[in-house]
Amino acid sequence: NTISGVANGDIYVWSSGTVSAKYEMAHKSEVLGLLFVDGVGLFSAGKGGLLKMWDPELRDTTKPMFCFDLKSLNVKGASHLTARVSGRSMDWTTSVDMLRVINDDNGVKDEPTLGRCGSPATKLSFRDLGVEGCLLLGTTTNSIIMLGFRKVGAWCNDGLPESHDIAGDAEGMAAGLLSSQGWWTHEEVQKVLGKYGSKPGHLPTACYWYQNYNEKEPGYRPREAGGRFGKCPWKWAVCGKKVAMRGHMSYVDSVAPMPTQRMFMSSSKDCTCRLYDMNEQSMIDSVFVHKPARSATWWCKDTKNGPVADEFMHNSDKAVSVFAVGHDDGSFSVYRTEMTAQQAEEAEDVNPFLDSEDKFGQITLCCSNPLPRKVPMLAKGQQPSEQAFVIKYSPDGVYMSVGLGDNCIDIYKHSLVGFMDKPARDEQREKAKQKALGFTDEEIERQDCFPYKRVGCCNDHSSAVTHFDYDVESGYIRSVSQSNELLFCFVPHGKQVTATQESSMRKWSTDTCTLGWTVKSIWQKGSSGSDINSLDRSKHKVPPWASCNGGPDPAPYPYPPNFTPSGSTEPSDVMQTNNYPGEGHPSSWGHHVCATGDDSGKVKLFRWPAFGFKQAYRSYVGHGSHVAQVRFSYDDDYLVSAGGADMSLFQWRHVIPNKIYVQNLPDKKTADGNYKIDQWELREMLEAFFSSLLKCDRAAVMR
Repeated sequence: NTISGVANGDIYVWSSGTVSAKYEMAHKSEVLGLLFVDGVGLFSAGKGGLLKMWDPELRDTTKPMFCFDLKSLNVKGASHLTARVSGRSMDWTTSVDMLRVINDDNGVKDEPTLGRCGSPATKLSFRDLGVEGCLLLGTTTNSIIMLGFRKVGAWCNDGLPESHDIAGDAEGMAAGLLSSQGWWTHEEVQKVLGKYGSKPGHLPTACYWYQNYNEKEPGYRPREAGGRFGKCPWKWAVCGKKVAMRGHMSYVDSVAPMPTQRMFMSSSKDCTCRLYDMNEQSMIDSVFVHKPARSATWWCKDTKNGPVADEFMHNSDKAVSVFAVGHDDGSFSVYRTEMTAQQAEEAEDVNPFLDSEDKFGQITLCCSNPLPRKVPMLAKGQQPSEQAFVIKYSPDGVYMSVGLGDNCIDIYKHSLVGFMDKPARDEQREKAKQKALGFTDEEIERQDCFPYKRVGCCNDHSSAVTHFDYDVESGYIRSVSQSNELLFCFVPHGKQVTATQESSMRKWSTDTCTLGWTVKSIWQKGSSGSDINSLDRSKHKVPPWASCNGGPDPAPYPYPPNFTPSGSTEPSDVMQTNNYPGEGHPSSWGHHVCATGDDSGKVKLFRWPAFGFKQAYRSYVGHGSHVAQVRFSYDDDYLVSAGGADMSLFQWRHVIPNKIYVQNLPDKKTADGNYKIDQWELREMLEAFFSSLLKCDRAAVMR
């Protein structure tokens, strides 16, 4: 038999060229995905977000056996994009090995008004939840979802009792009863027991869609006495949810690595900014920013003890992480997170049932600043030219600048002062200014802090400003425009600096400008000046070679001060590169590297400074469109690239010679500062890891 779905929502079953069965109005609109699983059912997905399962014997073509709303696993975004969610490609597996390694990592909110029966993220493996089969689903919103299915029974209506036995497949679980698990008595776990329609003391795990307005229609679930909903109206239900991959739904133009953690944020024209964990390669939070996003950055302050990324609100002692987002219309918004980056990394220790895509807690809009200049009205379908192409905080954390498409760099004073901390007349005055500059009442009411105050403007460019850098003292800015100009200006007032030779010799906190003597060789012969979209320099120097003495304890890199191993010599800097104060000896050990992203979809790696004739480089292919931006992680171990029109994010491993990489090293500490794993146990773990990596038994070699 052949099965097909059509635009009006019907499903046809064909046999020898004739229709043998028809599911009339199976979906309200176009059917986009179909999968028949022998002995289980026919899965269908249509526009509108509903996933349905039909009788595998084709006996009942009017009533499905199961229904699930895929929108319950959506993230907020532009309404015209999220409304089109649907499943497309599907696959089914009953492999025990697969069910053992997939965990219930995502929660579904229980929303009776929308007909959604939800459950928390239990973190149990699909096998421990009793999953009979897993549906792998690719959606039209660039996500891959895994749903664990199980036939409806007492577990669905009552929840899992404390006597439920598990194999303990997931991390932090042990074989035995649920009541014997260390997390069972946790305060956050006790809050969800008996919720979502389950019995008191039971763990809710069932998810499905239902309706309670027409008992003659499929999925009718009436309320019982006391307001509690009745039993599940379906024959199957979902008891495991995992979003294996979450992608953007529109152009991705910017990435912003966290200054102190292996995390990064991406911004897109789908009106979302998403936060990812580099170690887990997964999304850990998302925020709806209401307007198409063009650029993003984290607040950070450089100190003598290293960068500090925790900011404090005015008259508050609670630390928060702060980031700013630049929009297509030239405005920018500042947000704060409920959890700091460090707290987000340890969030699962605080709440065992924490949704893996909600680690930063509530993300709140602090303030929004409209473009401080009036712009002409746009025709329908016309793109704004006043985009915020780049946005950055100064190294001292005092100022924030925005490079705009109207040829200007606006400089603002960073300050988070709540409306409650000043007289009401000040609040009304600021809101009136925003209203006059084109903000709607809704945009104004979303804010709870005073907007940033503009203190300067550099308007000397003749075209859109695409890149700029602060110097390490936060006193100067160098900037590049689309007309290939390289200019310098003072901070904070923005007046142009005409002493360009003196300015070019300053030390810059970042190197993202695509023009200048240090990067002149990144351009190929015949380049138009717009072929390279982004550049970033590594934070630390890379060794010129990988010297290693071998043996059971190879020498680390770099060597201790005043130590030269036998058989090697102290490297010398033949180019006599000038060092800045605090960088060590006059001769440089090693060099920086820089990465570029260009219109051909390639990511290239150069030595920095790249001013040699016919500069050598390494080229990497992966993106299907122009590379909009590239950025190194704070420790240079990773490079993240945004693919622009291909809506993809690539995470590249930056391999440094003779540097040992151990991902997810168990280096967590207790409250008193001691490591949770002692040195001997850690040594055994590393020995086993490298024995497996090198395919040798080190213990046998030592014997």
